[in-house]
Amino acid sequence: MKMATSAGRVIVLSIIAMAMISAIPARANLCACCAEWGEWSETASKLSDFEMDELNQLKFSQTAKLYSTAAFPEDISGLGVKEDEMSEDFKLTLSRSGNKWTLTFKSDSGQTGALALTLPATATRFHTDPRDGKEGGAGGPLLYKEFRLRGQCSGTGFFAKGIAPGTKFRLILHGRGNRCLTTEDFKGWSLNISGPRARYTFYGSFDQEKN
Repeated sequence: MKMATSAGRVIVLSIIAMAMISAIPARANLCACCAEWGEWSETASKLSDFEMDELNQLKFSQTAKLYSTAAFPEDISGLGVKEDEMSEDFKLTLSRSGNKWTLTFKSDSGQTGALALTLPATATRFHTDPRDGKEGGAGGPLLYKEFRLRGQCSGTGFFAKGIAPGTKFRLILHGRGNRCLTTEDFKGWSLNISGPRARYTFYGSFDQEKN
């Protein structure tokens, strides 16, 4: 009788152990996204297939703004648009083909230009607890986060004037959330173009609904 009882206990304990082991990956994946109070991190690593899929779900709003300072127009170079025809707002459309994104801008005066970006194989991820007391869904802080992409770019239309060998782009997605890349977390973007003959930045927002 004791032997039967002992055998039963062994079976029960084995089942419990197997259940705990099978739960570890799900728990680990969950915690990989969790944030901690006082967190700060900046890392660069290869883009995963999941991240690339999420990036391709981003829906850019139809208006982009040209960033300028009190030094305008001296703080901008490489745009083939006359100063008196320069507008702050541009109509924006985006087309994608694999890792190549083409952003087409149209000014108020009707001039158009397109920037072709080749997305890199790696990305930089920045997260920090802004210490404003806002809590995320898992109980940790609601992080301020950036997803940064850098690479080569080319341009046509009014961008062609400033395109030269070595011209690069830096696309930054801004938002709040946990450590993981989730499309809905990002509310805005900044696109900086820099090179021997180019220096300008556009910025805008994302529509809430995915493509």
